[in-house]
Amino acid sequence: MKMMIWDWNGTLLNDAECCFHVLNDLCKERNIKTLDSVEQYREIFCFPVIRVYEQMGFDLTAQSFEDVSVDYTKGYQSTYLNYSLHDYAIDSLKQNRDEGIINVLLSASQIDILKKQAQEYECNEYFEEILGLNNIYAHSKVDLAKEFIEKSQIDCRDIVWIGDSAHDYECAKECGTHCILVAQGHQTKQALCNTGAIVASDLPEAMRLAREL
Repeated sequence: MKMMIWDWNGTLLNDAECCFHVLNDLCKERNIKTLDSVEQYREIFCFPVIRVYEQMGFDLTAQSFEDVSVDYTKGYQSTYLNYSLHDYAIDSLKQNRDEGIINVLLSASQIDILKKQAQEYECNEYFEEILGLNNIYAHSKVDLAKEFIEKSQIDCRDIVWIGDSAHDYECAKECGTHCILVAQGHQTKQALCNTGAIVASDLPEAMRLAREL
């Protein structure tokens, strides 16, 4: 292993509960039935995230997905600092750096927000690259990953992708990298296992499994 590509939301940042509350606030403003629990949120979470809103009953003809995304981002931005990184997140990044393994942060988040968060959570120093999208709509990040891996000139077989969603596994497969999904983020463990990916319960287990590939 020469490189580890890290997802951000749910993988390093423990923000599933934050997203659950923000979505419920949007529902209340629109008289839509709210989610009952964080676990229910995990059960419906998917990419592209427009499907999440559709499942919840948002009328995206009355208000566009783009406008809903703006409202969501405002709510998220005002609350995410109440949530911490997952246990062992900094230790994992430091362990890789100390062993000469390149850490790359790659997310479907908007790039300016992503860089700001990495700095606020004091982990930006551990990443050689921080890569995000140029918009707030959280579409697929696979093209971003492919372009970066090609430029890096590192064999995809020497890269491990760490994420918390089926989309991370899809991206890893598209790019030809290894993948380990961590079941403490935005999707249920069952949903992750259904992909056929290697699934870890937490970051220490993910780090151990990565070194066994």
